[in-house]
This record gives sequence, structure tokens and C-alpha cells, in this order.
Amino acid sequence: MGMRSKAVDARAVDTGDGAFRVLFVCAANIARSPYAARRATHLAEPGRLVAAGAGIPGSPGRGLDLEMVKILKEHGADHLGHVSKRLDGDDLAWADLVLVMEFSHQMRIYDEWPEHDAKVFGLLQFAETMRLTPPSPQDDVTAFAFEYAPPNSIVWDVEDPYGRGAAAARAASQVIDDALHILVPHLRRPEAAGETPVAD
Repeated sequence: MGMRSKAVDARAVDTGDGAFRVLFVCAANIARSPYAARRATHLAEPGRLVAAGAGIPGSPGRGLDLEMVKILKEHGADHLGHVSKRLDGDDLAWADLVLVMEFSHQMRIYDEWPEHDAKVFGLLQFAETMRLTPPSPQDDVTAFAFEYAPPNSIVWDVEDPYGRGAAAARAASQVIDDALHILVPHLRRPEAAGETPVAD
């Protein structure tokens, strides 16, 4: 496997490189969202995707949950250097797509930044849309999902594993991985049409 890009702070990314920008959001940005960002980057074709994470309400300045680090290492994915951050409007403006771990996160974003509602989906809601109604390579995948996604709800929440031990971390990571294997191949700009290989 070739060298992969690291998951980074959304606001530190050069937005002129043509890569699709996806932002993962959870409560504190210490377990689910950093895991998802690093796994998505690891699974995507190099240069096709830039993934970042943030928390709402957030818990800034903390490292990645150690149980999730263990699982990232098992996959050979980047696990170093994470520092948690609180979600802000700049993150949302940067992203082409925002994927949240819980329905409550989506509702908070709608309340605080309603101008970005068309790009915010539940992780499992979005994956189900890609599974049932795959977009064509020419489609804008975010606009496509906004049109075709079923309503999000708490039944698609990814449970927070933080502080609940190795079994909870492994269960959450498996749910996230299953979703990423479905959706990552579709995360591309319309002009970058074509198959995106998914590695493990």
C-alpha cells in the first residue's frame, strides 16, 4: 500500500487541490470522528479525498481515544498527532460533505449554522443512500444525497464508545468501517469521475 495522506484540521487544508473534502462530526472529536476521518483517508485512493473531524459541543485539545488508536494501528492507518477541536463555521464552509455520528449533532448544526443544512447527513443515513441509490460518477454526490436520502433519525446513531472499554470501541469502529466501505468510493468531485479502489 502506498503512502496515505494524514487526516488534518479542516481549516489547515489547501482547498485548491481538487480533493473532495469530508468532515466527520461527533460529540468531542476524540473517538468516532477522528477514527472515521483517518479510516476514510486510509481507504480512499491517494489524493482523491481529504478528511477531517470536529466535535459538537467539543472537547478541545485532547488526543485520540487509546482504544480507537489500537484499532487504527491494526488497519495500518495513521493514528498519530490528533488534537481534538470544536466544530465551527469555518469547518462547515470548508467541507463538501459533513457526516455526523448522531442525529442530535445534525440538529445542533441546523440550529447554529442553518446555511449549511444541505451538506449535513448522518454517517449511516448517507451510507444507506449510497447503497440503495448509488449516484453516477457525473453526479454531485452531496446534492444527490440531499435529494434522495431518507430522513435521518436516532436509529442510525453510532454509539459513543469513549470510556466504555475495548468491546465498545471495536463495535463502534466496525459500524463506522462498514459505512465507509460503502460510501468512500462515491466521495469525489463530479469532474473526477471513475472507480475509487477501496483498500483495507
